[in-house]
Amino acid sequence: MGTGRVTRYGVLLENRLPTALFSNGGEIINAEGTRSLLAEPAVVDMMTMFQEWRQQDLIPVLGDKRGPFERQEGSIQLVMGTFAMYRYAEHSDLNWGIAEVPLGDAGRQIEENTWGFAIHKDSPNAEAAWIVAKELVQVHGGILMEGGGQFSVLIGEVTRPETLSVLSSFGLTDAEIMIAGSAINDVRPSFRHVMGAEIVEVRNQAINAIMRDGAPPGPTLEQAAAQINRLLAEAQP
Repeated sequence: MGTGRVTRYGVLLENRLPTALFSNGGEIINAEGTRSLLAEPAVVDMMTMFQEWRQQDLIPVLGDKRGPFERQEGSIQLVMGTFAMYRYAEHSDLNWGIAEVPLGDAGRQIEENTWGFAIHKDSPNAEAAWIVAKELVQVHGGILMEGGGQFSVLIGEVTRPETLSVLSSFGLTDAEIMIAGSAINDVRPSFRHVMGAEIVEVRNQAINAIMRDGAPPGPTLEQAAAQINRLLAEAQP
């Protein structure tokens, strides 16, 4: 007799929905940083679809799905970067591989999810800062890789020998290694704004209300967009 409980999902969805929203043509704010686009159809349609998946128990609650994937509680994990591969490579009984991120209406646009160092465009010492940044990347990147397998900080081409060596150590095929490397080209930075942290918090609260509490996507995103618009107005000189 069945229990009526799902024991293996077709898809394990990480709580990184902006990747799907961006790929579908959605944006959090406009390019000028003056208006929220969170309530536009490209965002509302995707959030409506994801909510329907959750309400029909086609996907589990959003979250970190590395553990469930290791326990084979799902067939496909969306979207996970290279920093999970070292964990999966440790499981000899786990038959896994990687594939391209699904292509949305706006193309493959993966939300930024990495460590980074920024140099202000108007810095009077940009050249010196760049030298320091490169040294930090080398040191920090080594620490990340050795400490947690996070392939997060990279300088140069993805086909560098040391890069290929790391990827091949995960047991990937040559074709999968090329997919992992080319995916870096699809990464787009999150928006930059002085109120960025507050805007992201409003966005995340709206996503959680929709996905966890069953709030209606359209009105919820409209309210979030109105909150963001107020934040944008406050930041105007």
